[in-house]
Amino acid sequence: MVYAASQLPKKVDLRRFMPSVEDQSEAASSTGNAMAAIYEYLNCRVTGRLVHFSPLFIYYNSRVKDNQGDKNIVDDGATITSTIETMARNGVCPEEAWPYDFTKVNTHPRIDCVAVGTAHKISEAFELHINVNEMKCCLAQGLPILVSLNLYESFGKAGSHGIVPMPTSDEIGSSKNAPHAVVLVGYSDRSKAFIVRNSWGSDWGDDGYCYIPYDYIGNDKLCTAAWTIKKAGIANTYQDAWENKDDVNYLDGGDEDDEDDEDEFEFDYRQEKEQPVNPDPDW
Repeated sequence: MVYAASQLPKKVDLRRFMPSVEDQSEAASSTGNAMAAIYEYLNCRVTGRLVHFSPLFIYYNSRVKDNQGDKNIVDDGATITSTIETMARNGVCPEEAWPYDFTKVNTHPRIDCVAVGTAHKISEAFELHINVNEMKCCLAQGLPILVSLNLYESFGKAGSHGIVPMPTSDEIGSSKNAPHAVVLVGYSDRSKAFIVRNSWGSDWGDDGYCYIPYDYIGNDKLCTAAWTIKKAGIANTYQDAWENKDDVNYLDGGDEDDEDDEDEFEFDYRQEKEQPVNPDPDW
């Protein structure tokens, strides 16, 4: 369903249906972390329980798909399409079965984890256009969105307030950027910003979340892919996340001198594979 802009709620916030934000550490596993977060949300909507699922399980299987085999698996990121395909085929096991351990980033999950994973699969995935209204419609229907962003050094200035600035023209024109997967979990028309779940732990940003301007997410040079995921059995209760009282401007109140809270952004270990963009004109 696509709503007209006038039909959309002023604000959507899905955060209360998601467990705490995990930290991908030095691994290039943002696609696995983002997909795990979406599945955690879908699982909560069906079961009412906040449960962590294993990003490392997803990330390993995604690279097997990318590499067309489990030989020479390295920590160099995974594509969104392979991440989606492996979730449909292999599913994901709970985090407690295959915990996030950076030393095991290239290790095949145990056979018991593989067996458990088959009980936790996704049923459908849809690619969205890089379009703010289309993304807001998706969120208004209670569906988080996995997106691939080009990150710049200014992204690290989100600080404890979680406010991500627009990259400067010099940043956009430079070669110093890195693709990174995050999850859109809401929006605020007052702020003209999306509410975004990152994967750098709850100490980063606003309890692990940040606020990114519509102009950033809606720019196909800065946001290169967007997918939403469905799971069979999800309850149709999306309107309980609608908030017509939008009285907080998330982009107002950031401390420009909040240097102690800035993330020390490193492009060397967070370089990840470029995400393919193949918009479906019929969606």
